[in-house]
Amino acid sequence: MFSTLFKNPIDVDRHQSAPYCAERQSYLRHLIKAGYARKTIIQTATCLLRITRELKPSPPYRVSPIQVQRAALRWLKSRPVPPSSERQWTYKTFVQIATQWLMFLGWLSVPEKKQTRFKKQLEDFLIWEKSERGISTRTLETQERHIQTFLFWYQQKRDELNVVKNADIDDFLAYQGRTRWSRRTIATVVQSLRNFFRYGTRCGWCSSSLVDGIEGPCVYRQETLPSGPSWEQVQSIIARVTTDHPNDIRDRAILMLLAIYGLRASEVSQLYLKDVDWDHEQLTVRRTKNKKVHIYPLVPVVGDALIRYLKEVRPHCAYPEVFLKLKAPLGPVSRLSVHRLTNKQFSALEIKTLHRGPHALRHACATHLVAEGFSFKEIGDHLGHSGTSATHIYAKVDLPHLRKVAEFDLGGLL
Repeated sequence: MFSTLFKNPIDVDRHQSAPYCAERQSYLRHLIKAGYARKTIIQTATCLLRITRELKPSPPYRVSPIQVQRAALRWLKSRPVPPSSERQWTYKTFVQIATQWLMFLGWLSVPEKKQTRFKKQLEDFLIWEKSERGISTRTLETQERHIQTFLFWYQQKRDELNVVKNADIDDFLAYQGRTRWSRRTIATVVQSLRNFFRYGTRCGWCSSSLVDGIEGPCVYRQETLPSGPSWEQVQSIIARVTTDHPNDIRDRAILMLLAIYGLRASEVSQLYLKDVDWDHEQLTVRRTKNKKVHIYPLVPVVGDALIRYLKEVRPHCAYPEVFLKLKAPLGPVSRLSVHRLTNKQFSALEIKTLHRGPHALRHACATHLVAEGFSFKEIGDHLGHSGTSATHIYAKVDLPHLRKVAEFDLGGLL
């Protein structure tokens, strides 16, 4: 390993004779497999020498983040004083590489995540939601976050969950409404709390009357307009990434899938190479909400963008996902990454809209289809809606037909 990284025999011997040689080599091989540049791997190997001398981990090989930080400070004090900017960079590099190396080896002692004293009830509820109701992982994460927020707040007042009262929940919601949450967020939290305490009724640690008394704000269906950019703004977003830069080549293909097919961020991040059928010019999409599979004709302009990305930009690796990170460590683009790259384009063009993520492009897609005269059934099918009710909100942006309704002669009815 070290003989392939360093030309000088003295350097090779220095790395091979230092402590934890096997552990350092194993981590460097991991970096090579992850696609890191040779220069980065050499810098990491050199830094690991300093780390092992300062940390000196010993059985049972548990090192805390505080120990890593103290080791970095000791090493800095032993060196000639560098410029302040270099000193900060060196400290951060030492801590970052040491932390990643120790995590790779399983030697980093990470403090346990703060848990509520009602952890058992919450865990049982989430298991029941997953196994009995088939709730998706993302929805479970949202429910867990909402319920934990309430439980942390509640345990400061009472020690037992079976004595919770509706007044406690009302106080909690009122406090959150004053400080951080919107009316819609509160309505979502109320639903999570109802599900949780309804499960508690089944288990016998709360009464059914508690669930009946959990009330939230009224949120009316389709009370708002779909928020998204105009189709002209969507075109300007795509035009902005029509360059030869590798990131833009990849992002252009992603943005086209969001805008033309109305895909969700998770559906783009979970798109596999096998889902693009080049022979039949078809695109297979697995819907993350209703778990259905939709097959679309591959629009030529989208196909061209995908081909350019796959041929010129996508790293050669074993990952089956279409869209990958272009910098090490290599791996699939996450849902949050899709959101960030979309938001970046909205910010760069200073597009003013309530939402600036991938879902805004989904709304723009639907609104454009309405303007083009497609029926709500056709639009719902295109977006992967299970029924037409989810598509009805776009009737509010169908201005030509709304004007016809407004111009309708009611005769003597008024």
